[in-house]
Amino acid sequence: MTGIEEGRFLVGPGQTNASRTSVNQFGDVAVSSRHEGRVTKVAALNVRCKDNNNNGMIDTATDANFLPWGEDECVVWNTPVPSPSYTHGPRATAWEAVEMDPDTCEYPAPRVWIGYKDGNNAAHFLRLDGDTGTILDDVVLPNWSTSFSPYGGAVNSEGDFIITGYYGDRVLVIDSETLEITDLQIPAEFSGRYGMGVQGNGDIWIGAFTGAHNLYHYKWATKEWLGLGSANGSILGVAVDKEGRVWGAGTGPCRLVQADAATDTYTATNIALPGCGSPWGVSVDNEGYVWVVDKANKAYKVHPETHNVELVFDQLVNPYTYSDMTGQGLQLVIPQ
Repeated sequence: MTGIEEGRFLVGPGQTNASRTSVNQFGDVAVSSRHEGRVTKVAALNVRCKDNNNNGMIDTATDANFLPWGEDECVVWNTPVPSPSYTHGPRATAWEAVEMDPDTCEYPAPRVWIGYKDGNNAAHFLRLDGDTGTILDDVVLPNWSTSFSPYGGAVNSEGDFIITGYYGDRVLVIDSETLEITDLQIPAEFSGRYGMGVQGNGDIWIGAFTGAHNLYHYKWATKEWLGLGSANGSILGVAVDKEGRVWGAGTGPCRLVQADAATDTYTATNIALPGCGSPWGVSVDNEGYVWVVDKANKAYKVHPETHNVELVFDQLVNPYTYSDMTGQGLQLVIPQ
């Protein structure tokens, strides 16, 4: 709301190549790092941090001055992932939603999904305990053909993990209970796939940087894929808001793109982001504002109706994320 930085955190002891972020309904952040492979949980609220040194307070960063690795008590856990290289490291990342127990009025610990690739090019989809980082499930899919590990991830209201591959690979769904994998059979001509978002009804939206279409829509009701045609340039990150507006981070040229989920049409393909370089990620905050992460070390806050840029934060360092970095994508699929 103010554009003032309130925390900065190391998510590993050395080189991490941190990339995907996912925020749960309690403000906890899961950060997946591509090399060295690991996933780290950071709590945004001090009440969810841990006083490890028993000094009666939470030692944590309150601005850009991050603490040394192992000293910030809001970095709650980190779990190494046995991926052999940057290309194989964890990317697809998504928390599940949880419901309050009607008898105890307490929430169970949500679990978090991640995807990586091992040295034999098998994809691994891990489900971790959100309180401890312990690996609970390891779903293995041999012969993951793309050069990168599973790329994008989100969940639906059932907690199923939806995964997209980079460029030309598959779009998969892992059943949250049976762990069965379903391939949604995206047509081969829908190429250049990149970022993805999930609508409240579970429909999938995917941005693309090549081909005749820059935005794809999978409709669960009819089990069909649709292409929206050209958006006059690439779309990378994708997010859907509660009003059914689909937002895409556009690059080449840099801009923000808007589409309407009900009509499968673009409503604006050139929303200006003054001074932008390479918009990469997009997300929606709890007031409905659209945030665009630009690799030119910026983040833009855009009004969803007027398209005015309300705020620019320019103190990022090589930012690269396009997953659910606000948690509002998850809010769409929490059972009401």
